[in-house]
Formats: sequence, C-alpha cells, structure tokens
Amino acid sequence: MIYFRVDGNEQIATGHVMRCISIAQAIVENGEDCTFIISDDYPKKLIQSKGFPTLNINSKWNDLELEIERLIELIREKEIKKLIVDSYFVTKKYLKEIGRHVRIIYIDDLNLFTYPVDMIINYANYYPKFNYESLYNLKNIKLLLGCEYVPLRKEFSQLERENEINNPARTVLITTGGSDTYNIASRLLIEIIEQKKYENINFHVVSGVFNQHLSQLQMLEKTYNNIFLHYNVEKMSELMMKCDIAVSAGGTTLYELCACGVSTICFAIADNQINGVEDFGHNNIMIYAGDVSKNINIVIQNILKGIALLYQNDQLREIYSKRMTNLVDGCGASRIAYEILRF
Repeated sequence: MIYFRVDGNEQIATGHVMRCISIAQAIVENGEDCTFIISDDYPKKLIQSKGFPTLNINSKWNDLELEIERLIELIREKEIKKLIVDSYFVTKKYLKEIGRHVRIIYIDDLNLFTYPVDMIINYANYYPKFNYESLYNLKNIKLLLGCEYVPLRKEFSQLERENEINNPARTVLITTGGSDTYNIASRLLIEIIEQKKYENINFHVVSGVFNQHLSQLQMLEKTYNNIFLHYNVEKMSELMMKCDIAVSAGGTTLYELCACGVSTICFAIADNQINGVEDFGHNNIMIYAGDVSKNINIVIQNILKGIALLYQNDQLREIYSKRMTNLVDGCGASRIAYEILRF
C-alpha cells in the first residue's frame, strides 16, 4: 500500500489532489493499492469518486506541524513504508520528523528549501532554474525532473489529433481553475459577447468543483446558444481535442493541453503558477496573457488579443501544437509509478 498526504479546498483548489490521483491510478495499474490521508473532508468526495479510500486526520491543511504526532501514529498503525507528500505547507521540521518513520516522496514546485526527503519530483517546465542537481549532489536523494514526469491521467498518453485544424477556429475551451476566485470565465465571456466578433465560435467552459461563480456561468449558458458549461468532465482529453484554441489558468491543465496539442493562451491566478506560465510564454510554447493578481483587466485584454491572433491563423496554431506535443507525451504518471514502486 502506498499512501498520499494531500489536501484540496476552496483556497488551494484541486490541483494537488488531481495530480496525486493520476499517480495513484498509475500505481494501481502496476498492482499496488493506494490510500489518501487528508486534513479534512473537503477533497473526500473527489478522491473517493476515483475509487480511493481516504483517512481524515482532522488537522489544519495550512499548518502541518500540528499533525506530526498524529501522522506518526498513523504511520506506525498502518505500517506505512512510503508516503507521497504534496503540499506547499511542509516545513523542514515536518519532513524531518515524519521522515524518521517513513520514506518520503515529495512533489515540489517551488524549491522553498533543501528538503530532507528520499525522493523529489518536479515535472515543471521551469525546473532547471532551481539547480536540483547541485543542491542534492552529495545527498542520497532520487530526483525525477522535467516534463517527462508530468503526472497526467492515462487518457492523455500517446494521443493523436485526428481532426484537421479548422480555419477560422470554431471552438474555444475556457478553464480557469477549480475555484475561479477572480471570476475570469464570466468576465471574459461578457467581454467576448460585447465585442460581437466571435458569434460563430462555440465556447466550452469547464467549471471546477469549488467554483464560486457558477450561477453567473449558468445564466450566460442559458442566454447564449454558443456557450456550453461542463462540470465533472470524465474525459477531459476528448473535450480538449475537440477545441481549436484554449484559454487556461496555470497548473496541470496546461500540461494536459500540451499532450492534446491545443494552441493555448495561458495566465496565472496564483503565485505558484507564475514560473510555469512565464516559461511557456518565454519559450513560445503558449501565448502568455499575464498575472491576474496584478491586473485582471490587462489579462482579459491580452486573452482577447491572443484569440484574435489565433482565430484565423491555422499555420500558427499548428506550430504551437507541435511544440506542445513535443514537450509532453502524457506518460509521466507511469514513469513516476515505476520509480516509486522500485524505490
């Protein structure tokens, strides 16, 4: 049995949980069961809907040191040998104390400090800036680095785009994270409607489980026949592959779009997304629209400019698509599972 320590809620959304689920599914395919340890019941329904049991240790998701004693008890009780930790709220003390009782695999994005763990996973496109090889050169720590380890669900592995690239574009995907705190989706759609330039485009909007502005999106869908709202999408790859252009917040969704080869306009809605979206823009993998927390209006205008640039330019969309699929092949979760099980 492999255990995960991860949380998800309205503040931190579902990205951490979803990538852990992808890894867990790959581990199960290799014959090992998985259980999720969570601080509260917020992510319980989502995790259990994917077939995984949960253990609620009734702790605080943003103060992990408070749970050290309880987690050590659980590690002893369940005889846990390997623990995959995915949280930005780990501390050196937390990892050291827990690491005395179990082998820790840590999923990192931020390189906050030198982690006292047994394995580090950072699949981000920007990982080279952290110089992991130098930091951990003399330490007996396994490093899984780069986009070959992006932990996507199996549906994203070895995809081939069957449809011809439409010109002009006919469908746009909009996905703004699990909670869409800034109400980007609704505000963007209203701007698009007011422009009256894209009445022939169908806009497919994915609403996350913690979306606080769902009622406004539902009203827009009811009012306009080219707006389609999607919840709890079971086969995200199919929806992505149907679209000519995507507008997406940072996070794992961008790597899913890479695997699907959908030309993307990306933006940041949280500090931990900035490195990723800026790197995608800098390397011309995607069009970068900016950081919502700095100026939401500029980001929306940049998104509109991006749509205008890609709308009637199938050759540019093809160039972006090839760069994206060359970066991510969708097999990262299987590679991670293999390394964890043999570790």
